[in-house]
Amino acid sequence: MTPTSSTTTRRRPTLTRPTLSRSSLRAPAGFALAAVLLLAVAPAALSDFRLNLLAKFLCLAMVAVGIGLAWGRGGMLTLGQGVYFGLGGYLMAMHLKLTDAGPGASRTSCSSTATAPCRGGGSRCAAPW
Repeated sequence: MTPTSSTTTRRRPTLTRPTLSRSSLRAPAGFALAAVLLLAVAPAALSDFRLNLLAKFLCLAMVAVGIGLAWGRGGMLTLGQGVYFGLGGYLMAMHLKLTDAGPGASRTSCSSTATAPCRGGGSRCAAPW
């Protein structure tokens, strides 16, 4: 088969090395500064209440970023990760409830009737049943 005049040769695109400019380094520097502020300065400067509130906001922000990436970039609405987030929240609440109750309060230390005091020595039981 002979080449015809309609066939043309394709040129390879030339690859250029990306150059680093100040504007391209601004975002990573901002994230690094925010990370230093969160990890080093926040525990020293904030009260316990504000620090716990910041931790809750950061947990919710991680969920929001995950949903934003899956829905915005992937084009799919994922609600399955809500199960894991809810399960983690429930387990953390149970852990904090049991930690607040103390080491002497357990399910076996409470009596079966609601009027009898706890046998563990405390005035309140960890479990309401």
